[in-house]
Parts: sequence; C-alpha cells; structure tokens
Amino acid sequence: MHYKRLIILVPVISQMVFGEEYLVTFKDIDTIPQFMSSLNQNIHEYLSQKITKTFQIGSLHGFSLNLTREYIQKIKNNPHIKDIIPNFKVNVLEEWGNDEHEEEEENYEDQEDFPNLMNIQMGAPRHLARISSRRQLPFDFENVMKYKTMFNYYYYSWNQGSGVRSYILDTGIDSEHPDFENRVMKGFDCTGEGFGDFNGHGTHVAGIVGSKTFGVAKNITLVDVKCLDGMGQGTLISVISALEWVVNDCNEHPDQKCVANLSLGSLKTQILNEAIDEAVKKGVVVVVAAGNYNMNACWVSPASSEGAITVGAFDDRFDTIAKFSNWGPCVDIFSPGVSIASLVSQNSGNDKSRKLLQKYVAYSGTSMASPSVCGLVALLLEEGIPIEEIKDTLISRAVEDVFHRRTLMLKPNTPNRVVYNGMAKDDDTFEAEDMVYPNIDMEVLIKELNEYQAGSQNRKKQEAVRVKGKDGKNKIVYLDNDLCLPNGHPHSKGESTDKVSIGN
Repeated sequence: MHYKRLIILVPVISQMVFGEEYLVTFKDIDTIPQFMSSLNQNIHEYLSQKITKTFQIGSLHGFSLNLTREYIQKIKNNPHIKDIIPNFKVNVLEEWGNDEHEEEEENYEDQEDFPNLMNIQMGAPRHLARISSRRQLPFDFENVMKYKTMFNYYYYSWNQGSGVRSYILDTGIDSEHPDFENRVMKGFDCTGEGFGDFNGHGTHVAGIVGSKTFGVAKNITLVDVKCLDGMGQGTLISVISALEWVVNDCNEHPDQKCVANLSLGSLKTQILNEAIDEAVKKGVVVVVAAGNYNMNACWVSPASSEGAITVGAFDDRFDTIAKFSNWGPCVDIFSPGVSIASLVSQNSGNDKSRKLLQKYVAYSGTSMASPSVCGLVALLLEEGIPIEEIKDTLISRAVEDVFHRRTLMLKPNTPNRVVYNGMAKDDDTFEAEDMVYPNIDMEVLIKELNEYQAGSQNRKKQEAVRVKGKDGKNKIVYLDNDLCLPNGHPHSKGESTDKVSIGN
C-alpha cells in the first residue's frame, strides 16, 4: 500500500519545480545584509539582480531569486543561510466530481427561537445540518433528494462571525455573488490576473465559510487573498507572500479577529510550515485541508504544520473517512467533504451563460471539509475563545468514536472525531419507518482502500456499487464521482442488519 502511495507522488514531484527559482531563508533578520556583504563583488552584483521577492512573517524571512544550480552550489554553505529550496508549485486540492444544479430553486428558511436565541435554517444544506448534529443523517441512494428538505442547521443568532475577518487564500472570490451579501473585501492578488475567480474553487470554498445559504458563519467578513490562478496553481512564494499580507492586514485591524483558510497543498516543505506557524504566532488562526491522496497528511504541506488546524474529510452518508482523504496524526479533526454544495463563480469557466443558470454546485474533497471548520473557528473567535485555545476547544466539542475502528486499521494514529458546532440541544430525530442509513461493507472497503490510488488517470467518473433495495433485491447504484464507498445493506430505522453500522 505504501509503495502505491509513493508512486502517486512521482509524477507530481516531476512537475513541482517552478523554473530555476529558489527560496532562501536566513537564520535571523540581521543576517540578510551580513550574507550579502560576505559575498565577493561579482556574486553580490549578480544576486542583487536575481532577487524577485522578499518576505518576512514573524521570525521567518528570506527572498526568492532566479538562479542556476551552479550559483546555488556556491552559496548553499554560507553560514548565514538557513535553507534553500526550489519554488515548488502549489495547487488547489482537486475537487473530485461535481453535481451541478441549474434550475432547482432553493427555499432555505431561517426561523429564530427567541427563548434560546437560536436560529434554525430549515431545509439546510446537508453539510450544515451534519455539523450541528451528533448523529448520522439518513441518506437514500435510490432517491438522493428524498430527505433534502428535512435537514436543519442550528446556530445562535448572536454568534454568526461578526467582527471576524476570514482570509480565503485560493483562486479568488466572486465578490459580486448576491449570496455573499456584500461581505467580500478585495484583499491581495499574487497572480497578476486581477481580482475575481476564474476557476470556481475559491468561490465554492468561501461559500462554505460564510455565504448566506451554504455558509457556517453568516455575518463574517470574507477577504479575497488570491494566491492561485485560474488553473488552480501557484507557487510557494505566492502562498508565503499571501500569508505575509494576511498577517500585516490582520495587525492593521486590531478591532477584528482573524482566521485564514488554505484549501491547497504541495510536497512537505519546512518553509511553508514555518510560514504557517509564524502567522499563528502573530494572531491568525490558520485552517488547512489535509489533502486528497489517501496517505499520511504528515507527508504534505501545509497539512503537516504544527500550528495549523488540519482538517480531513469524512463521508456523512456513511459516517466514515472519505476514501480520498489524507489521514494520520497530523489531522486534527474531520468535517463533511463528500458532495458538498456551495456557490458557483459566475466568472469561471468558458461557458459563462451556462454558469449564470446554475444555482449551486457540489464538489468533494478536503478542500470542501476545511472551510466548514474555518467558519466554526470564526464563531469561536466571536464567542471570545482565546486564539491559543481554539484548536483544543474544537476538539473538546467534537463527536468522538464516529468511525468504525476497523476502518482506522490502515490509517495509524488517525483521530476518530468529527466536528460539531457545540449547540446545546437534542439532535433532530427522523421517525419515519422508511428512513435509510447506509452501511459499509467492511471487507470490500478495506480491499478498496488497499488498492485505491488517488488521482489515477484511469478512475471512472461513475462507479457502480451494490445496495439492497426496499424490495429486498440487490440493485446497482451509480455515484457521480470517484469518491464512492462500497455499500453494505442500507437499513431503515429500527430494522436489524447483518452489517456493522458506522458510528455504532
């Protein structure tokens, strides 16, 4: 299994280096001039012309420069230098499959429970209902829309992210989308494309954090920090420059609290991890996606950063870890990440007229799991939880022992916890006799996890799984993406089953 995962990285690594550009970091701030003065005149003059960008985030400081390997060899042993690495490419964590909805009207409705100052978003998107529930929600593969109007999202009317700035380090945000209610600020563009989202990933992520319909924190200020281009690509220096800007902007707004979401990833690199850690020390809570390669999240960045809150994805149809999600001790918590509905950028894609018709789009990935946690962090910050206690508070409010232990045998040291918003209420009950709670065929799941290769060029857009229908006959159900899990026999409420039910 580990050999297969290493093979996955080979084609990724081969495309990671961005030209001949390198990042150089120094042991302390005073060593940069000392380093330059230590060079002979010819090398000094040459390097001065090659520096493309300088950065400083807390105690992390350095510059990027275009340099040949010959010159790298000449300076790498300089005593003032801490590290030199290639300027690796950084990519959005690819969303897998989509479920586009063009004509269906959404009728989400808020009601306020005045005695408890509790708001109820009735008929809420599934991911919002799940993070305000401690138990599995029903799902019917034979009729995926069956329970859609039954789910509710519960949140306190006084706690919706007011006074919090959420920095979305991504492909941009469609700030004109009406569901953002004019709460998007144009922050910083590292790409040269200009503001706007020409990919769609950033708008989808921002929608989960704080849009009116799909967002966790419905009054939050969303700040567009565009570090990835329309192809969903950037570099280490673009992400580090974005983080530097975030820290400076946060410090310029002392009356507001700050959280950043990074649904992106690259090879594990200490420089990026240090940049995350320094941003956290400067007062920015950083939430990152664990990655979509079904491997140890400690092998990638920024998921392996100690200062970040690293979020894996679970499939809330089965309440088990999503087949694609990274795992391991570097993951702090799991959040819904399969078929997550959110906003469509109106300026992404080639066929804009078609985009204008779409109400929303559903994607799967840890990119979609992370922003729910980012939104919850904003609520904790508004609640007054100190920055240094945010991660522990999330964990203390999480629901433990949701995943079947056998599914964790191949994922050593992975936490068995999913996010919960901590509402002081009883979970909704679904009493109808035909409520279906899908189960996992454990033997098939373990076999598939052993054979699974994320990102395989041969993966099918649709995959067939076998389920038992209400008539007792086996049926083939097709799922819309590569993220499907093998079904056991679904069971209705109160019905016995010979399969192990996840979460029980």
